[in-house]
Amino acid sequence: NRVKYILDNRPRSVIEAFNEIARLVTGEYFMVGCDDDVYDSRYISTLMNILLKDVSLGLAYTGCNSIYPDGSIRPSIWKWRLAKQGSQFSNFGKYFFKRNPIPICFGVMKTAVHRDGLKYFFRPDSWGWNHDNLYMLRILSRVRVDSIPDRLFYYRERNRQLVYTQRGQFIKPAGTFEIMKKTFVHQINVSKIALQIISKAPFGFIEKFLLGIYVCISTFYFAFGDRIIVPVVRPLRRFYMNTLTNKTN
Repeated sequence: NRVKYILDNRPRSVIEAFNEIARLVTGEYFMVGCDDDVYDSRYISTLMNILLKDVSLGLAYTGCNSIYPDGSIRPSIWKWRLAKQGSQFSNFGKYFFKRNPIPICFGVMKTAVHRDGLKYFFRPDSWGWNHDNLYMLRILSRVRVDSIPDRLFYYRERNRQLVYTQRGQFIKPAGTFEIMKKTFVHQINVSKIALQIISKAPFGFIEKFLLGIYVCISTFYFAFGDRIIVPVVRPLRRFYMNTLTNKTN
């Protein structure tokens, strides 16, 4: 009698589904569970213990393993984590640069926190990415989070871009220039919304100013990093390290 099962046979986008679930939830705590991921039997109880011991926390999550298409299980490449010792300011900055919602968004959180984050759970343009990152940025700007390194969550890796392309949710423009232009415009749109989140967050004036500068500069990194910045910086770094090694020897 504690379980309420709702079968929804209407096809929905992930954004529509999240909002529909938020409308139906009545409990104090909330968790998203996807049908292709795997959870340790201790997952929910472990995270609930963390949240109940410190009621000032809004979200808790665990470490993550990845399940690959060949069936192999390996530790996730995203090994950085947020802890409650970090402020909202530092967590926001750290997450903005990393930009990976897994496994954070699959943790247990207060329902009110989830509903508040949904204000920014939307695609900034037709490019179709970063809705989950904007959702997480809103949450991290508002509440404290904690995590443990134990890998109690198993995320199934898939070629998301291929899946979205097959669904017609993502159309890759032709030509390198068009891709770079589309990416740059998309990153500008993402940064605009991130700046809105910062302006409405309980940060101090100096913190908002610093994060604002950080977001603006990062726009260029995320737009051109793979194609321009990394290819230029990598050989410079290699040259610097070789020079340093030679001097040391």
